[in-house]
Amino acid sequence: MRVYLGSDHAGYELRNHLVAWLTAAGHEPVDCGPHISPFSEEERHIRRIDMLSDYERTGMLPEIPAHHPQQD
Repeated sequence: MRVYLGSDHAGYELRNHLVAWLTAAGHEPVDCGPHISPFSEEERHIRRIDMLSDYERTGMLPEIPAHHPQQD
């Protein structure tokens, strides 16, 4: 059976696991991306990981950065 798989960057690793599992089970997975790793050593990625880690630990949403548009 042909199975089309896609995800956002948060599902990158899970999608890769599913592609391997489907292939091993005799299916024909079609990987629709993304095709690059979601994490790099860029400051913005490290900052996002830190924010998510803090949220998971405390349950408190992070402050909206000053450079983001504010909603009233």
